[in-house]
Amino acid sequence: MQKKLIFFVFPIKFFLSHRLPIAQKAIEEGYDVHLVSTSGDGESVLSENGIIFHEVKVTRSKANPFQEVSTIFQVYKIYKKIKPDIVHHITIKPVLYGTLAARLARVKSIVNAFSGLGYVFTAKGFKAGIIRNIIKIAYRIILRNKKLTSIVQNHDDMRFLQSISAIKADQAVLIKGSGVDLSEFSVKQEPDNIPVVIIPARLLKDKGVVEFVKAAEILKNKNIKVRMALVGDIDVGNPSSVTKKEILNWVELGWVEHWEFSTNMSETIQKANVICLPSYREGMPKALIEATASARAIITTDVPGCREMIDLQNINGILIPPKDSLALATAIEELINDPKKRHQMALNGRKMAEREFSIDQVVDKTLEIYDNLLD
Repeated sequence: MQKKLIFFVFPIKFFLSHRLPIAQKAIEEGYDVHLVSTSGDGESVLSENGIIFHEVKVTRSKANPFQEVSTIFQVYKIYKKIKPDIVHHITIKPVLYGTLAARLARVKSIVNAFSGLGYVFTAKGFKAGIIRNIIKIAYRIILRNKKLTSIVQNHDDMRFLQSISAIKADQAVLIKGSGVDLSEFSVKQEPDNIPVVIIPARLLKDKGVVEFVKAAEILKNKNIKVRMALVGDIDVGNPSSVTKKEILNWVELGWVEHWEFSTNMSETIQKANVICLPSYREGMPKALIEATASARAIITTDVPGCREMIDLQNINGILIPPKDSLALATAIEELINDPKKRHQMALNGRKMAEREFSIDQVVDKTLEIYDNLLD
């Protein structure tokens, strides 16, 4: 009988950019693969790859308790109907809601992938604190299952989830990121005009977008010749998103360019000399993995997820304190003024990508988890 695998993650384009190779390999190995997600761009790509799509309604902000319960019930009905052998949940809401639905539907094998701990673990304030505590309690209650494996992308998140008794050491696997196609993101020569520095990310405050713009202002005021570009779109459903008005203002002031969302990141990275991600917290940032594979020096912050992208300080990039625009500006100035150092960092980054981030490694490790759970 054909094994059935369901992924639960949203939006669809996140699944396509971060998990499609796993689904493709699973299909090759005989799995019947389904995706539970919100509707949106990419449904035709799912169909072309033989992945069956099931739509659910999910709220992303201003949570309505009735809608949240409705989402869990929608997922439960899908699981109950399909009777999957294994479900694979990705990011906080699918992990929480999907695991509860899977338990109710008596799904035997569950994989939960934590691609970072999300906005709620970086946000400050009374409300965020309450939500964090609720999530911690929920993790402790629903993540206890003999046939459940958790995938964590960095050592900090692994230690944290173990410290709150959310996951057990023998049921957790460290897989650094979602992998990169080393042939697609290959070594290409840097542009040799005015140096270009980009931040490839959703335009969220907790990605360090504001610090990046302030760093651009600092460099402009020092008459440093550099082009700074935002590569990404706003995220209306995310409370951390910057606004279109803010972006237009920054562009009009001449601090940054806005290249919008890129559908071809390998080509976009080739247009840059340095890649920045001054984030407040990550799982394992795909943008930086792609940058190292493309032989570009990186600048990122000393926070969970990001710090693991720096092999050693000044070896493949520069690590700076979070929320520090001056430190970011200083690091950018250092790299654009020292091409020799920048180029050596870039080559070291490529070696790191070949050693740790190949998509083949990620796919093989994930399929091995499936096999172990189904034994």
